[in-house]
Formats: sequence, structure tokens, C-alpha cells
Amino acid sequence: MDKPAPIVINNSEEWEAKQVLNYRRQNNRHEFLVHWKAYARAEDSWEPVANLDHSLELIQEYCDANHPAEPTPQITSHYI
Repeated sequence: MDKPAPIVINNSEEWEAKQVLNYRRQNNRHEFLVHWKAYARAEDSWEPVANLDHSLELIQEYCDANHPAEPTPQITSHYI
């Protein structure tokens, strides 16, 4: 299966996230385990929230389903 080409947004290459699978705090950063569209599960990766600014809806869906009592981490320059 061919891997999709990246999408160019604001002159930056990005790949499309399909699903957020998990969450952790690593070195005081919010990170999400991301499954990428058209990629194998073996290529899932932990990404800091700052890398997912175009995947806020997926983050919200994951948080609502798995951590409903906790606030959703905000994507701001604080995390960069």
C-alpha cells in the first residue's frame, strides 16, 4: 500500500491523523498516541499536542470518550 503524500499547510508538510488512541504526560508535556490515515498501526506515534493543531476534533473526541472529567489540553504557544 502506498503511503499518502503530506498535505501542505502554511508551507509546512503535515500528515492526516485518523484517530487518537491514547494520552500521556511526558516531561510535563501533553502527548497523544496518533494513528495516521493510510498508515499501519506499527507507525502510530506519540505526538506533543502542539503538533496536532489541525486535529483538535480528534483530540476532543478522545478526551470526551476516555477522560470526560478532565479538561481537554489546550493547543497554545505554551506547549511549543
